[in-house]
Amino acid sequence: MSSRSLSMNGSIEDPSPPTSPIDDVPPVPTGPVTSTISAQMKCKVFLKQNHAQWKSLGSAKLKLYHQEPGNMKQLVVEAEDKHHSVLISTIVLTDGVERVGKTGVAVELSDRGARTGIIYMIQLRKEDAAQGLFDGLLAGSDRSLR
Repeated sequence: MSSRSLSMNGSIEDPSPPTSPIDDVPPVPTGPVTSTISAQMKCKVFLKQNHAQWKSLGSAKLKLYHQEPGNMKQLVVEAEDKHHSVLISTIVLTDGVERVGKTGVAVELSDRGARTGIIYMIQLRKEDAAQGLFDGLLAGSDRSLR
């Protein structure tokens, strides 16, 4: 057996590949972390069922939290019912955000940084509010225009 096979996890006969290093895990901040609300507005929420088919979940209030350092964003949407039920609480992945029509923004939920395939649409009253939310979700990322 060669020294290369000894350095890998398992043996050459093992049918599973060796574990891959994780290079894209963001470093844990060592200094103080600040979290601010960068957007807060009323909206309507829809859950994507099929291609271009959305189920209405009703009116809600959203808050977009921005954490520094690290430029992490968390979207929290609460139903406007007597219980203020949380409909969405997710870390925003920049590749999981898209515009839908003039007043909508689609957001794919993430689970600890992994895409889930669950997509919600946030519909706002005005086109400029939708563009502002979209820009806020992407601010500081490689997809941002600024």
